Amino acid sequence: MRISIMSMRRRPFYTLFMSAALLISLSALFLLAKHAVTQPRWLQTDDFVEYWAAGKLNIAGGNPYNPDELTPLQWKAGRFDSVPVIMYNPPWMLAIVMPFGAMDYAVGRTIWAARLRASVHWGPVRSSAL
Repeated sequence: MRISIMSMRRRPFYTLFMSAALLISLSALFLLAKHAVTQPRWLQTDDFVEYWAAGKLNIAGGNPYNPDELTPLQWKAGRFDSVPVIMYNPPWMLAIVMPFGAMDYAVGRTIWAARLRASVHWGPVRSSAL
């Protein structure tokens, strides 16, 4: 007796198995990416730390444009430069970065990178449909 692939896809076990495999794969990918974005060589060229620190300061009621307040947060994230990177965006941009400031640096950076990559891939696909 031969079972076709289409008939297998209709079975609940197949759907459950594929969903579990996808969840495990995405979790492993997230953990690997989270580890990769906290490496010192990555942090030297990373500008996410300025958005993360500004969002975290704004949530705490601090001044997100004050270098003296940004320095300890950026050191906490792993950027050990003597001069902090300051977010030069207008204040309304804080509404976008504050959710990332509420997260741990590694988690926020991983989600930020995933969203950037998704927008780079989604943009050309979407514009080709016009």
